[in-house]
Amino acid sequence: MKPIIFDYLSQGQSLVHVGAHYAEERDLYQEKALNVMWVEACPLFSHKLKSNLATYANQDFRLAALSRIQGLKTPFHISNNSEGVSSSFYPFGEDVDSLWPQHQLKHSNTLSVVTKTFDQFVEEEHHWFSTHDPKALLIDVQGAEIDFLLGAKGSLWRFNTIQIEASSANVYKNGNTKDEVIQILNNSGFMLEKAYEMVKGHGDYLFRREKLIGHPDQAFSSKGYLDINNARLQHLASLDLSLENKTILELGSGPGDVTDFLIQQGAYVTCIDARIENIQAARKKHQSSGHWNGFVYNLETEIGPGRVNYDIILAYGILYHLSNPRKFIRRIAAMKPGLFLLETCVTPELSRSKPQQPSGLLAEDCAVGTQALSGTGCRPLRDWLWKLLKRNFTNSYVCKHQPDHPQFPVDWSITTKWDKDLTRSIFVCSSETMNFSWTLSELPVCQSRKL
Repeated sequence: MKPIIFDYLSQGQSLVHVGAHYAEERDLYQEKALNVMWVEACPLFSHKLKSNLATYANQDFRLAALSRIQGLKTPFHISNNSEGVSSSFYPFGEDVDSLWPQHQLKHSNTLSVVTKTFDQFVEEEHHWFSTHDPKALLIDVQGAEIDFLLGAKGSLWRFNTIQIEASSANVYKNGNTKDEVIQILNNSGFMLEKAYEMVKGHGDYLFRREKLIGHPDQAFSSKGYLDINNARLQHLASLDLSLENKTILELGSGPGDVTDFLIQQGAYVTCIDARIENIQAARKKHQSSGHWNGFVYNLETEIGPGRVNYDIILAYGILYHLSNPRKFIRRIAAMKPGLFLLETCVTPELSRSKPQQPSGLLAEDCAVGTQALSGTGCRPLRDWLWKLLKRNFTNSYVCKHQPDHPQFPVDWSITTKWDKDLTRSIFVCSSETMNFSWTLSELPVCQSRKL
């Protein structure tokens, strides 16, 4: 049967098909010369799947049991129909016999698989996603729709068209997923466009969303933003870090302005931002380089795709837009990066208007793209943040020199302007001792503009 999504695919487009089985739709996809990444959870199907795709130059497959969490060893149930076509993480539910009485469906075998999230899969397969930039996603995961979507929330921004099988009946145990599927996809900007019920209460649903055009927020092109960003980049270059072939997780990347510098240095960069328009803008700039990947995450709750090791984590201009800086720092420390680079607004210790709490929580305008998505940011005391970093990282440093911009003070004993202007500092944490000429292992009262 031709999938609903087929009529929405253009010649030569790229598609991710999750729940491959034996790639039964491969000839249909070949008609439109599609670039297809098939994903199958069950290793028992891999030999025939590989054989079926052997002559299709633009179609490939991966074995991956995609779910909401990663690293979970879980049973996978093999069904008795059509060489296991209804196999699933879940056993059949109470409605299956009434919907398909002629098939006498049951599970004939069970094996163990280890799960990963789709977000992790996208990070591991960044080269394919960078090369083909798929805009279409077909999800046929036999009752595990919610599990898949919750593990794919950082990657749904990539797609304009999604087909998913779902039920309002219990075809699989606890398999009444239709309403929740619609809600999750609606919340991600997708609207239901077409449905095809195979039997009452079970079918395929096609969702579409409008393509984002341009970047709607002009704050990222303002002179003030560009001046600060240029100062950051000149300072970062002065640290003389070896970035070539390093993997970097860039948190709060915005539309990818710092990313430019990192990629030019030969780094492989994964951008994280809470706003889809920022990641879309970054993709437009950097996708063709092959050194870029991106995810949409709310950094209040999640850092990245997880279980992926990065040489460097960079957080320039994001911590002060979060409501829980302590949790943010602890999550980064738990990822054990080789190097953590942090640039943030702080409150000087000698400020005449210290916050009531050392984390310095305050309101921000969530309608502005450069401000806190939650509406709450922070201006932590510099010495409080310093102590927090030292508790969580083996080695913590401050630079002898600050970026050449008025918001980066060099004399922290002057109090005349702190109560009305933003005040910024840069911190560097590492897994190994650093012996650069610019490092200070104690919080300084005075810094300089240049080394």
